[in-house]
Amino acid sequence: MAPLPALFAESLPSLQLPPAIVQLPGLASRLHDFLLRPLESAEQAAKANHAACPLPIVDRLVNQDQLNGNRDFWGNITAAEIARHRAGLVSFLAARAEAGETLVGGPTTGEGRGIVITAGNKDTTRRAIILLKQLKHVGNFLPVEVFHYPGELTDQGERAEIANLGGKIREVTGVTKSAGAWKNWQIKGLAMIQSSFAQLISLDSDNLPLRTIAHLFDADVVQDTGAAFWPDLSKDHADNAIWRVIGETCTLDEWTFESGQIVIDKRGNNGFNLAALWLAAAMMDDRDWWFTMCGGDKDTYRWAFRMLDIPYATSPRWMGALGFLNPHEGGRFCGHTMLQYDLVTPQGFTNPPPLFVHSNLLKHLQGGGVRGKMFTHVKRMAADTIDDPSLNYAHMHVYTGAGQGMCLDLDMHDTAEKALSQEQFNSQVPLTLEVGEIEGEPFKGFEDAFFDAGGLVGGW
Repeated sequence: MAPLPALFAESLPSLQLPPAIVQLPGLASRLHDFLLRPLESAEQAAKANHAACPLPIVDRLVNQDQLNGNRDFWGNITAAEIARHRAGLVSFLAARAEAGETLVGGPTTGEGRGIVITAGNKDTTRRAIILLKQLKHVGNFLPVEVFHYPGELTDQGERAEIANLGGKIREVTGVTKSAGAWKNWQIKGLAMIQSSFAQLISLDSDNLPLRTIAHLFDADVVQDTGAAFWPDLSKDHADNAIWRVIGETCTLDEWTFESGQIVIDKRGNNGFNLAALWLAAAMMDDRDWWFTMCGGDKDTYRWAFRMLDIPYATSPRWMGALGFLNPHEGGRFCGHTMLQYDLVTPQGFTNPPPLFVHSNLLKHLQGGGVRGKMFTHVKRMAADTIDDPSLNYAHMHVYTGAGQGMCLDLDMHDTAEKALSQEQFNSQVPLTLEVGEIEGEPFKGFEDAFFDAGGLVGGW
């Protein structure tokens, strides 16, 4: 292979890939191509990125906390620093290969299909138990592995309850919790890698499926790529240094990822899906740097696939929100849950129906929950096909609701009426629907099952 640019000399003095990577020719070729992608300063990349992702759009689409907190940091990242962190990913993989780990999936990479959950502290364990009860309620037949950090999940009563609900408890190896961190997402990548399953669905502990989910493995989009992901509520900013780090120009073609649910076959894409998980784990290992650009673990998977230039599938519909009408705000919608859709359209349906109730804000609500009044309404864009360009003017955001704490709401950005034709604007007004109005009544019995399983509102 051609020598690497001189900027890699600090990390890779030979200007060649590490021997442990060279022994894996297919992976070596993809990593070599990744390292050879352009190495640019913020000034050099700005013109193309701003042309592809105009600031009037991305300034409103981006996670504002991320933009305000990291924009200066992004701008100060040099080409040499990018080379160092690209090389760091390769060195991480080389160290894993030298330790005897399998980096590229094959026939012996796991067996069968299953579900992977991560839990361990008091609240994630409680939510995992509720999730296991919901899986049982909807008739799940897939085996489940519950991963925890070393030193966690020591309560024998909790362990027995998880086991009785069909969960096999596993301790993740090779990673520890970061003291003082707001969240310790870095367990998730290694949990998928270390899972015994060849094909798996990773679920956050606060993410409850409305029906069985085994059919996702057989969805056409999963068959094609071996990997499917779901969208989050923002897109990456043109100034985000991640575009320079992966050597691409900004694009508005896709949303950031929401990793409350992931479907992956570790043998997919000729085994490179497993390598992508290892790259994601490498980014999580260096979280202080990567998470300034990737918003936690969720987008490390997206960038890993793009680094290796391998395809992945995304949900056909953009996310909605599930919640209730807030009486303290004059009936304003208060969403406490990301609503994600199926990958397929079942027979008799016109669209993929809601499938995952990811109650990521439910723990922030105040005043407890009242059965029958928590999961009453859905709010979504009228046209929510994932690639509809008018979604670039959708504004899903968090507000502090009087008497309720944090709520999700959805509207149109203030630039939408001028940017879109009158027909586009009129067809894209957000819809607020009672759950009973949703095609196929997917929420029938869900709220009772949630409370019967011990679901609580408020508290971590």
